[in-house]
Amino acid sequence: MKLDHTDLIVEDVPAATTFFRDVLGLDVVVEDARFAELDGNGVKILLSPEAMVPTRPAAGVILHFRVEDVEAAAARARDRGATILKDVFQTDWGWESTLIAGPEEIIFERRSSSICTGCSRSAPDSATTQPAWSHSALRKFVGMTPEPMLSH
Repeated sequence: MKLDHTDLIVEDVPAATTFFRDVLGLDVVVEDARFAELDGNGVKILLSPEAMVPTRPAAGVILHFRVEDVEAAAARARDRGATILKDVFQTDWGWESTLIAGPEEIIFERRSSSICTGCSRSAPDSATTQPAWSHSALRKFVGMTPEPMLSH
């Protein structure tokens, strides 16, 4: 099985398209007022309005992009007006990462392209460890409870 694309339901397709193009640097393949297709280096992202689906998936979405230079990606987003939810940090599993607030309460992670070195280890003990991804602003933004997620 191979993921073909991700369809994000947004209220304002042109504004979301501008964010993906200008802040994240994706190429626009198709664009009009009611639909956009973007290319994220081989990963298709479709933007369409709520009216095209029976229910709204809403917040809680995090899109992960590998980049060569996380500092540069964070600076680009900041320079173009994006809100940085968590500045560049080292994850528990060895990636350098930053979290960026996007349109429609979608969160974007820009992470290093290095190989995940700690993915097979056990989940952290929530009584003694607060993983890097559990940043309180991120939890509040996506409506998460403080309990740790067991996968990434």
